[in-house]
Order: sequence, then structure tokens, then C-alpha cells
Amino acid sequence: MRTSTLLESAQMRLTVLVGSLLLGTPSGTAARTVSQELPVPDEVVRFQPPTNQLSLASAAKLDFTIAYARQVADSRFAFGGAIGFAWEMNNHNLDRNVWEAGHVEMFGRYHISESFVIEAGPTVMTYSWTDDCSSCTGSFVGLRSGVFFGYRFFFIGYTARLGTARDDQNGSGFGVIHTPEVRFVISWG
Repeated sequence: MRTSTLLESAQMRLTVLVGSLLLGTPSGTAARTVSQELPVPDEVVRFQPPTNQLSLASAAKLDFTIAYARQVADSRFAFGGAIGFAWEMNNHNLDRNVWEAGHVEMFGRYHISESFVIEAGPTVMTYSWTDDCSSCTGSFVGLRSGVFFGYRFFFIGYTARLGTARDDQNGSGFGVIHTPEVRFVISWG
């Protein structure tokens, strides 16, 4: 049943109730008569996210992430994990280069609606801070969050990683790595 029909039904019931109070008729009799005449919705249809989601995300500078999430019971929550690799991450405020970054993430995902999703969870990343040096690596540990808009299999959004980077040359530093993303999603179940 459509929302407009539900509103009309509620408005009709309220009108009969007020009318019966003004005329002095028993409201129960009037309400039973209206209940028999007006349709009552069998079930309210609500959005139910898919049970399984596999996604491939891509961002600028050859940044690719593959993720899997599974729905928790009959809720809008899902938990999952992701692995990814980026050739170069320029969108950050760290005092060092972040090249050839590989990351592993866990996340909780909440489907606000069919086309709006938010995520958050811990992230761990390794990176190189100079070119052609196998021992010039560092690590980034922090919290990742993201917000995505889209429909069915195509989403766009923004991801931010807030945390601490540490390497031998630059020591430890706090900062944010942020990237816009395009995400392709395969859902089943």
C-alpha cells in the first residue's frame, strides 16, 4: 500500500473519531465501521541490504581495494574486511612520501538506505618513503571511515584514514590520508 493511501486511511479514521465525539455516537461503533471499509496494509516494505557484498574500489594514482562484507542477521549492519594496494598516495598531510602502500582493513558497514552507506574500522598500512629502496619502509596504523552514495552496483564516495605513520627516516607522525573512491559492488543472498 502506498504512503498516500496510508495517510488517507489515517485521516479518514481521525475524521470519523472526531465526528463521533461531536455527535455523541459511541466511538467504538464508528471505528469498527471505518475499519471494515478501509484497507489495512499487510506489510510495510522496507529496504533490506544484501547478505553478501564483494566490492572493488578504485581511487586516483592506481589505488585498488577489494573488500567483502556480510550482513549481520536481518539488520542493516554488515562486517567485513579489505586488502588493497596503491602506487602513490598524494592526498595526505603527513610529512613524508607514501608510495607503494599496501593496506589491510576491517570495517563495520551501515546501510542508511539503498543508496547511502557509511563505514568505519581499523586500518594497517605499510609503505615506502623513497623509490628503489627495499628497506625504506614505514607503517601507518589508524582508523578508516568512508561515506558512499550510489545505486545497486556503482557507488562513489570518500575515504579518510586518521592515524600514526612511523618509519626510520621521519620517525613518528600523526596525519590523515584521504581519497575519493569509485566502487563496483557485486551482491548476492
